[in-house]
Amino acid sequence: TLPYWDWSAYNQDWIEQPNKLDTGNLASAFHCFVDDSVLAALAGKIDAPTLAKLASVKGRTFDSSNRLFLAAGLVWKTTANRPAIVAALQQANPLWHPFRWPGASFSSGQPNIFENYPRPDDDDRLLALDAFFTFGSGPANNHYYGALETVHNLLHLFSGGQNPNYDAAEFPNPTNRIEPLNGDMFSNSTTTRDPFFWCYHSNVDRLWDLWQQRHPGAGPDNPAAPLPPFDLTVADTASVHRLGYEYQLASSVFETDPTTPLARFKSAPADVHPHALAHHARAEVRLHGLRHAIETNGVLRVFLNEPDADATTPTKGNPHYVGQFATFGGGCVGGPGHCAAPTGPRLLHDRRHRHPKTPGNVRLDATAVVAALRARGDTDFHVHVVVVGLDGRPHPELLRLSAVSLNFFD
Repeated sequence: TLPYWDWSAYNQDWIEQPNKLDTGNLASAFHCFVDDSVLAALAGKIDAPTLAKLASVKGRTFDSSNRLFLAAGLVWKTTANRPAIVAALQQANPLWHPFRWPGASFSSGQPNIFENYPRPDDDDRLLALDAFFTFGSGPANNHYYGALETVHNLLHLFSGGQNPNYDAAEFPNPTNRIEPLNGDMFSNSTTTRDPFFWCYHSNVDRLWDLWQQRHPGAGPDNPAAPLPPFDLTVADTASVHRLGYEYQLASSVFETDPTTPLARFKSAPADVHPHALAHHARAEVRLHGLRHAIETNGVLRVFLNEPDADATTPTKGNPHYVGQFATFGGGCVGGPGHCAAPTGPRLLHDRRHRHPKTPGNVRLDATAVVAALRARGDTDFHVHVVVVGLDGRPHPELLRLSAVSLNFFD
């Protein structure tokens, strides 16, 4: 799984601070920080006053080591054993990269080039473009860069930034690997050295997927065109779902024991991030790996924030009720084991049709229920599943699940 960096969710106030260096914001998972492991790794390797200064910023996170040093009262140029400090920071968080100074540019008194950092309304205008060539790029016989490429390029420069401590006299070669002029994201020859590259490009791909959803049927003029160096065509990559993945704003997954039948299920708190609650377009409850009895049938009912839900809980007019799924099976006709569900994953060489008893998944739209519960003040959510037989009573032997999840989408 690769996370994506939703850049428009990170406000950058360049107009108010146009000439400051190294002031951009990235996702906190990619920050550097001082913790007990850093202090322990450096004990005995650096002098006590420097170690005390580093300890003074324990518990805080920083987009670059430059900012961490400034906050700790250390001078980058003169701090002894600086490489040891940087190595300890990288060991504490391998997602942090030492050659990264987001938002830093040598403006020399001019407005920062990143004052046009994309905002949410910029993404909305980008996704509203109805012609693929305006959104993406022109065809081979009339090539030009589209709007997405413009944002992509600017944010590569923003993410890498320029090194505020670069000294051309000390390092005449600006691409040196000790104190380079630019962050690795700044150049297409070094960008994949930075772990941030991957979540950054995941968001580029997510915008492509969102654009396809808003403009079904639109796309490149030649789906059969090859995509060298890969053995793929444009059509092969047109759908992220066909490639086996999707993008979510948030997902809370609650695993269950698939070997034990259940009559009721109550999840832990979903702990949904406020950004996902405020900005989602769709919410969904999913039942994963559903396996039901073949001898009889029943109904699965799903509720949100209904802790006492059982077989008698009403569904009509109930703001907690998400929806239901009715099973459909019957007695087995065949020899022993004929109707048994597969016990393992499908082998690569197995070209037979999907076994009818293979555990499946159920998706129920919870958008309206989440909105109604949020309107009354709910800020967190629990998922509740009730299994009911056709006689209206609890049915403890009907259903087995591998997990239940609550998911939010753009």
